[in-house]
Amino acid sequence: PMKWIAVGEAHSSCIDTLGNVFCWGAGTYGRTGHGEESDDPVPKQVRSLGGCPCSESALGTLHSLVLTDQGKLLAWGCGSATGLKATGKEDAFRPTPAELSVEKLKEG
Repeated sequence: PMKWIAVGEAHSSCIDTLGNVFCWGAGTYGRTGHGEESDDPVPKQVRSLGGCPCSESALGTLHSLVLTDQGKLLAWGCGSATGLKATGKEDAFRPTPAELSVEKLKEG
């Protein structure tokens, strides 16, 4: 069973009750997190998360974000909304720490 579903402009994601993340849809710019730009018409587990359980996801036009159960934010895809520029990266085809935590977000 799924506990979380998110939709972007051309891709979607869901998280099951174990915290596994699945993405599908347009893969351009790496927005599905599978390490490639091919399209996936059916949900495919984002294996590069390495089994790290996640609780929420949010999708933009060309990027994806997940919140781990430990409060870490991971991002992939492209664009400034990923928060990856602060880490010295422009784009990521696989989940990458976005150098934010829930605590930092709450602090403003």
